[in-house]
Amino acid sequence: MADDKKVSDTETNADCGVCDRPVRKIGVLCGLCEGWFHVGCEKLSKDDYEKLTELGDKSHWFCKTCRSKFKGMKKEIQVLREDNKALKNRLEAVEKRMDDLQNDIVRDIKEKVIEEIREDEEQERRKSNLVIYNLPEPEGTNAEEVGDIEEAVCQQLFEQEIKVQEVAVVSVKRLGKPREREVRPRPNANAAEPGVADKPKPRPLLVKLIDAKTKWTILKNCKNLKYTQNDIFKYVSVTPDMTYKQRQEDKRLRDELRRRKGMGETNLYISKGDQAINENGRMVLEMMEENDLIRINDTPMCNGTYAWSRGNQRSAIDLILANREAYNYVQEMFIDEQKELYDLSDHNLIKLKLKLNERKPNFNKGKLIQKDFYKTDKDSMDKYVDELRQNLERAEIADLSQLNMTITNCANKTLKSTYQKRTDPKVEIKEKPWMNGQIRREIKKRRELNRRKRKAQSEEDKNNLHNAFLAQKKKTQQMIKREITEYEKKVTMQIKSKNMSKNMWEHIHKLMGTEENKEEAFSRWNEGGHKLQEDEAVKQLAEFWTGIYQKHLNRVDEAWNLDMRQDYLDKYYDTPTDNIIIHEHTYHEVLREHLDMVFEMTSGKEIQSMPMPELTESMVTPT
Repeated sequence: MADDKKVSDTETNADCGVCDRPVRKIGVLCGLCEGWFHVGCEKLSKDDYEKLTELGDKSHWFCKTCRSKFKGMKKEIQVLREDNKALKNRLEAVEKRMDDLQNDIVRDIKEKVIEEIREDEEQERRKSNLVIYNLPEPEGTNAEEVGDIEEAVCQQLFEQEIKVQEVAVVSVKRLGKPREREVRPRPNANAAEPGVADKPKPRPLLVKLIDAKTKWTILKNCKNLKYTQNDIFKYVSVTPDMTYKQRQEDKRLRDELRRRKGMGETNLYISKGDQAINENGRMVLEMMEENDLIRINDTPMCNGTYAWSRGNQRSAIDLILANREAYNYVQEMFIDEQKELYDLSDHNLIKLKLKLNERKPNFNKGKLIQKDFYKTDKDSMDKYVDELRQNLERAEIADLSQLNMTITNCANKTLKSTYQKRTDPKVEIKEKPWMNGQIRREIKKRRELNRRKRKAQSEEDKNNLHNAFLAQKKKTQQMIKREITEYEKKVTMQIKSKNMSKNMWEHIHKLMGTEENKEEAFSRWNEGGHKLQEDEAVKQLAEFWTGIYQKHLNRVDEAWNLDMRQDYLDKYYDTPTDNIIIHEHTYHEVLREHLDMVFEMTSGKEIQSMPMPELTESMVTPT
């Protein structure tokens, strides 16, 4: 029998799945576990066996064990069918809900778009309108005459009080229904007596202008209303005509304005319903809009908000603006709100990190200049001393001027040398304050390596010298950075300890080594602590010292006059010049106060000539 048959009437090679004996003649194959079974072991009737034989591959037979398993699987399949049906129902419900949500979203978007369109149309209709409050209403029944009167009053308000000329008013209209007079009882009167009818509060007046520019010009100049002397306009206020949405936004901004003022910020106002800023901020926003500038403070690259702080007050007053091209080079911005880097000003330090392209070298070498210097090495000094000794032995030195001349000539001959330097004569070269001798020597070594590299003949020598040059360059840069850091720390400590009242830019110039040579301002103060002008200070100074000198009688003419001066000169010129003796002399007390160094000269001791000086190497220095 072939293995693919499901029934057998001959001997098979398989054992029965029930009795484990070979299935020799009549047997059936289970379609699930693929095991052979005796017909008797499975209690399969003859009719069923014959029917299975007739059907062949079109039928499936399962053993008892597999049929028992099928019963449990059938229950599980039934459960799966029920779950599948429930999931199908839920999926249909979800799809229906999604359709409903999609319809709701479309409807909401449509309503939102329609609302925005209506809002834009309403704002466009109101963009040139103003609303004037507390403007008295003229009395009259003729609407045309009342309108003409109110238009004339508006022109007077704009031109005379707000100071805006040539305002074109299109129309005026009172908002709301006319208000009736309110009757209040008379004070200290009986209940039967009639009350007093108060004049109703004036309704707001809607004024339509020719354009929006005129409207904002009027609003900007409304500050002039506080100076009005006209009783009609004493309590008048002017506002833009806003929609409900604009009024809600205006309320939010005013709440923000009160909150920020409560935090200590000052000089704030609401600009065109935009945001709470000050006058300088308004100018900055206009400049940014006109020049297409970007405020780096508002970008994600900025770390920090407040650039100024004093006590509990804070403000974002300092800004960094950049155009579109410069903005691409900005990497990072940092505001030192905690004053960790710089604490000498109420403005916080702002650091900006840029990524710039490498600057192209400038091949304009400038002009060559020559400078003289005197050599101080031992060999040069030995030559100088020998030359000076020989000159002193040969020459006859008569006075000190000849000695100086000899020293100078010898120094120029043996020590003086000249070097050339290429520089721009228009630029004054000033050595950096952090420069020292060690850095100069390292820079000299770096230049020498670069010079040798350019003159090297072989590629190997060039590579070796190039590597040595790069190492020396890195070493020099590290030394310079270290010295700059130490110099900045030193100067910062000096600024903190000596003068905290200087301006911030003076500190920055000092740290950068670009301190300007400006004379400090000189202020004059009197003893009462009041600052004086120059003329007033000179006048008070003269009055003060005049009062001191006039306390004593001035008798200087009794001790020193023209006659006494002539006698003194005659006595001086008549004295022989070869013998002079100096004597102390007592003059009049008034004269001694002013001429305490005057002495009398008489003939006496002979003057000796100056002896030849003995010079040594340590005593001689070049001039």
